[in-house]
Amino acid sequence: MSRRTLLGAGAAALVPRSGHTASRCERGRERVRTGFEVAMAQGFASLGGMRLGIIANQTSIGPDFRHISEILHEQPDVDLRALFSPEHGLHGSAPPGATEKGGRDKRTGLPVMPLYGLSGPALEQVFVQADVEAVVFDIQDVGARFYTYIWTLFDAMAACARLDLRVIVLDRPNPLGGEAVRGPVLSPQYASFLGRAPVALQHGMTVCELARFFNSEILPHTNYPGRPARLDVVSMQGWRRWMTYGETGLAWVPPSPNMPTSMTATVYPGVCLLEGTTLSLGRGTTTPFELAGAPDLDSSAFVQRLNDFSLPGVGFRETSFTPSSSIFSGREVQGAQMLVTDSGRFNPVALGVALLLAAKAVWPGFAWREEGRAIDRLAGTDTLRQSVDAGTPPAATLRQWSAETTAFAHVRRPYLLY
Repeated sequence: MSRRTLLGAGAAALVPRSGHTASRCERGRERVRTGFEVAMAQGFASLGGMRLGIIANQTSIGPDFRHISEILHEQPDVDLRALFSPEHGLHGSAPPGATEKGGRDKRTGLPVMPLYGLSGPALEQVFVQADVEAVVFDIQDVGARFYTYIWTLFDAMAACARLDLRVIVLDRPNPLGGEAVRGPVLSPQYASFLGRAPVALQHGMTVCELARFFNSEILPHTNYPGRPARLDVVSMQGWRRWMTYGETGLAWVPPSPNMPTSMTATVYPGVCLLEGTTLSLGRGTTTPFELAGAPDLDSSAFVQRLNDFSLPGVGFRETSFTPSSSIFSGREVQGAQMLVTDSGRFNPVALGVALLLAAKAVWPGFAWREEGRAIDRLAGTDTLRQSVDAGTPPAATLRQWSAETTAFAHVRRPYLLY
């Protein structure tokens, strides 16, 4: 991983970083103001004088819950030309691995141009067709490396660098907070749209911080684009690194169909690792990523194994559920529900490792999807799969990643805004 740091950390921070360090006793005094709200309070001065396109979805809202596209479209000094949509689409209605069709937005009449699945010259062509001079990004992330919105940002930044377009990123909170860095750092041989660059599984960064990191540590040192983008970021006001989403005072809009609550985001970095297996993780229920199981799994033995790991901040209960879609659709599934009791002590990556170990130990049907390739892409390494196959306890598995997470925490430091 490169430790080079360019002057200015690759971006101009349009809102100064506060020198005040808040204590936890100050929680709840004032609602966090997102980057979009800050830009709005500044009269959108940072967005004027350019032909704009915005990468947005249903989370891209202002303080009155109106969509960014409507608000910008009404501004006489903002020239909004196109709406670009990520995975799940502009309205978030498409299932995983899909996006909504393009066309015209009913609210503004602007063209909606899907970006999901595009990178390199194909993505460049979309921006050229849209005839924009700058691309704005305003989407709520969930803080896990394999959530695809940050890689849509990465690919857009690379395309904009090649085309010499400006990139303006409007910040929103990391729902998991910004202190903890956990899990393996992606190895280059496992790069995919679930992770393009060496980032920790739980990275503890906001989208503006990631953009600054990408712009200095990654983009200049790759064949494509081989140089940084013209990047500006608009910081939040009032966000502190210890804050989880529930402490921001902001309303939660589901960033994707299977992310209904901020609690879903809390467990997601660990439970989503089950996507690399043949287990259900609750997709097709009202509590996705808070459940795990299979039709013929011994739920009592499963929960006992999980309890034996004594993971802090989380408990387990036996349950059964019937998914309406996804794996085991229409079948009764036996398994466990994860109940976070103390988010300050809870480690979602440790939970994910424990779930894999417990399932492999008690479920005869346990198997790695795609002969292990799926879990390796999710983890960004093959060490997780090897550790589970060897029966290595969660604490020992996490320790083997401690050097790389420490190194990543050091490399990310110049790009932190809060």
